[in-house]
Amino acid sequence: MRAKVEGNPSLVRDLNNGAILNVDSLAVKRAKEAKAHRNKNKQEIEDIKSEISELKFMMQQILEKL
Repeated sequence: MRAKVEGNPSLVRDLNNGAILNVDSLAVKRAKEAKAHRNKNKQEIEDIKSEISELKFMMQQILEKL
């Protein structure tokens, strides 16, 4: 069973467990897309960090041979 949240028509409270749920499917979709975009950016940053570390290691090896 659900009850509307006062002041926000897109939110309802699940009376079984007290959770607040967003019933605006477009807003939920946008939130999921935003999260996926953040995760993609985070992964790209981690990949770049890894590549930089690898380049630094290779540069150290080159400098040691000179």
